[in-house]
Amino acid sequence: MSKKKKRVLPEDAKVLLRKYLRVDAELTPEENVTLSQLRARAFVKLCVIAGHDRCEVCRNPTTTYDRKLHAAMVATLVAWWGVWGDYAWHSLNDLYKLKSNLTTVRGGDFAKLIYWGFIEERPKTDENKKNTGIYRITEDGVAFVLGKTRFSRSAYVYNDHVMGWSEELVNVYEALGDTFDYNELMGFKDTKVVQFKAI
Repeated sequence: MSKKKKRVLPEDAKVLLRKYLRVDAELTPEENVTLSQLRARAFVKLCVIAGHDRCEVCRNPTTTYDRKLHAAMVATLVAWWGVWGDYAWHSLNDLYKLKSNLTTVRGGDFAKLIYWGFIEERPKTDENKKNTGIYRITEDGVAFVLGKTRFSRSAYVYNDHVMGWSEELVNVYEALGDTFDYNELMGFKDTKVVQFKAI
């Protein structure tokens, strides 16, 4: 009976990992993210690059998910800015009450806009709740809504963390497609007028 061969990272991946772990100054930790967590993410990313189906340390699956910036998510973001036009915290349920045509957009899909940095979720005060349902739009989110910037169509996500981006870039109109009317979502009375020129 043959022994199962131990899977190891290829040499080039090992070199990248050693460099990543050694040069701490190159890291820019996010809020509340420790250096060890960043190192762990780096290792998982290298396992994904190497084509391993499981992390070589924790043995968790290294499945990454292609999260697309789809029309319904973007429509909700545009309506959010159209209704409130500020950077304050607001309830997603309140938006649904004001924009009944958006009730088909699930809260979980809207929350995925966090991957692109378009929104932030208010920190939880009750640990028994999965999320707060309270969000605020960010400067990047507003820039996207106003057609001032383009972002990747897809985020490649592992364990709720973005591991990479698609090369395809879209603006707000391309992301909305023909499913939603931009001017109507923004609350403009004259829907024939294109208010912003997207790049």
